Amino acid sequence: MMERARRRRASWGLLSAAIVLVLVTGCGEEPEKDAPRFTERPEISAEGSTLYHYDSLDEMAAASGYIIRGRVLAAGPGRSAGTPGEDLLTFRTVDLEVLEVVKGAASVEQRLTFEEEGYETDGTGYVMNGVQWSFPGDEGWYYLREGSDGVLRLTSDHGRFSTKGEHPGPSGHDAREHGPWGGVTAGDVAHRVRASSGSRGRP
Repeated sequence: MMERARRRRASWGLLSAAIVLVLVTGCGEEPEKDAPRFTERPEISAEGSTLYHYDSLDEMAAASGYIIRGRVLAAGPGRSAGTPGEDLLTFRTVDLEVLEVVKGAASVEQRLTFEEEGYETDGTGYVMNGVQWSFPGDEGWYYLREGSDGVLRLTSDHGRFSTKGEHPGPSGHDAREHGPWGGVTAGDVAHRVRASSGSRGRP
C-alpha cells in the first residue's frame, strides 16, 4: 500500500514538473508578430524625384568621393528608417570588394559598403528609378558619394555600370540617352571611367 502511494506521489510529481515546464516555455519571449519577411527579389518598381542628375561622366566624377571597380560580396537587408509598422523602409547593404581605385581613399582588396533602396514596411522588395538590386558576384564600376549621415550611396541613379551580373550596363532609366553614359559600351567603359577623373586607375 505504501509502495503504491509513493508511486502515485512520484507520478504527480512528474506531472507537476511537466506542467511547470510547459508554463515556463509558454511564457518565453514570443517572436515579433510584425517583423517583416524580406523578399529575395524586388517585386515593385517605384519612381521618385532624382536629387542628382549629371549629363557627363566628368560631372558625376567631380561629385563623387569614390570611383571604383568592384565585386559584390554580399547584399541584403540593413538599416531601417521611418516609423515602425507604418512607413518603415529598410535599405539594402551592399559589401564591395575593391578591385581598382580610380578616385578616393580606398585600396585594392579593401571592402567598401554602400546602401541601395530595398524594402517596404512589410518586407516587399522594390527598386527605385530603374536602379536594379545588387547581388553577390556582380561586378562593375561604381561612382559613390557620402551623405550627410556618413552613408555611402551611388552618386546618382546612373552611378553604376555593371560589367557582370543580371543587369549589365548603366543603372537607372535612359542612362545612355539622357544621362552620362552616352556612347559608352562595355568595351570602352574602363577607359571612359578612368578618363572621367583624369586618372589611369590603380589595378
